[in-house]
Amino acid sequence: MLFILTAPRKSGKTRWLETLTAALRAVDIPCYGVLAPGRWRALPDGSFKKLGIDNVLLPQGTLVPFAAPNTDKQTGTTNAASLQGSPASREPVATSGWTFSADSISQVNAHLAKIYANSATAHPGLLVIDELGPLELRRNIGLTQALKIASVGPTHAWPHAIVVVRPELAETAIERFSPAWGTPRCIAPTPESRALVLARLVPNGRECS
Repeated sequence: MLFILTAPRKSGKTRWLETLTAALRAVDIPCYGVLAPGRWRALPDGSFKKLGIDNVLLPQGTLVPFAAPNTDKQTGTTNAASLQGSPASREPVATSGWTFSADSISQVNAHLAKIYANSATAHPGLLVIDELGPLELRRNIGLTQALKIASVGPTHAWPHAIVVVRPELAETAIERFSPAWGTPRCIAPTPESRALVLARLVPNGRECS
């Protein structure tokens, strides 16, 4: 089954996924794909400022600095200097709010291609794509390998998958992936959704902490 995890920004989608994937690893069920935790700074008023987005490659846990906020959201001026490793010949990808490192996109795409190439023999588990945004679902750029493997449907390595999208992109994702998966199940980052996913993945009701 394909689960579409969708909720407003700052609602804890990635934290929910981090907890879920840790619980699955504790009972030897691997997770494949990518998590996208934010980097935050606490402000004196108790709020938090988002400094960037990392990608964590699953199952090995390699951390890749992935995106930095633009310095000027009005003009779209990019903050490419905060993204390490992009040579001048490879321009970052910019949206109205974020700049995505071209090298990091390539690294994550290569990782996703590799896990798909090994999916026929890998131990069955869960595919996690955090997240597919406007770059992918509206422009068909960015994490193109994530689009590719999510569009294939179930494999030996991932009979089930979770794809994270923004609420305004949920219908687009459902339309795109339904041919391969059947009708996806939309979920929110709640305890009830955690129980629903675990019921699909954990055989014989093994305990997940």
